[in-house]
Amino acid sequence: MDPDGAPDGCPPQIDPSSSFRLDVKCASYPANLDYGVLEMAEQEHELWMDYSGAYNLDKFREDMSTLMIWGTSHAIDLWAVDSNCDAK
Repeated sequence: MDPDGAPDGCPPQIDPSSSFRLDVKCASYPANLDYGVLEMAEQEHELWMDYSGAYNLDKFREDMSTLMIWGTSHAIDLWAVDSNCDAK
């Protein structure tokens, strides 16, 4: 937390009291692009959002498309882990 009480890394345009951080890890993959194959290394990305507003999978896909290179034959597979869950 910074001195103002905002979570570390929270962008200034997002209200810290309604901020949500999504850590995205992408395995290495071959990007089959229109001009050939590009081997992509494993990647990690951090997305911040304000959960008091609307956010959906279409917006997530749009946000991820600014962070990753993919071709027309690629799709996003989502897996979620709740680190606050006590279930085994």
